[in-house]
Amino acid sequence: MDQHRPGDLVSRSGIYFALHPEHRAVNELALAKGDLFPQCRICGARVTFQFWRTKAVAAAAVLPAILVPYCYAVLSSFEGLAI
Repeated sequence: MDQHRPGDLVSRSGIYFALHPEHRAVNELALAKGDLFPQCRICGARVTFQFWRTKAVAAAAVLPAILVPYCYAVLSSFEGLAI
């Protein structure tokens, strides 16, 4: 996988992993093509970035938040039935 550093030009829009050397766990960052990879406020230019997925795929992650309450309501209506 390509590693990107602060100041590099973002070549494709999407969600990137920000890999910090010491102070925190990996986090996600949405960047657009043409942006510059940012520095971290704490580790500065030592942070690196890896492409993870496109934003379109990221939008699909909202789907479970809609389905889970519905599924719970349906399943709870079967409470008391022997399965």
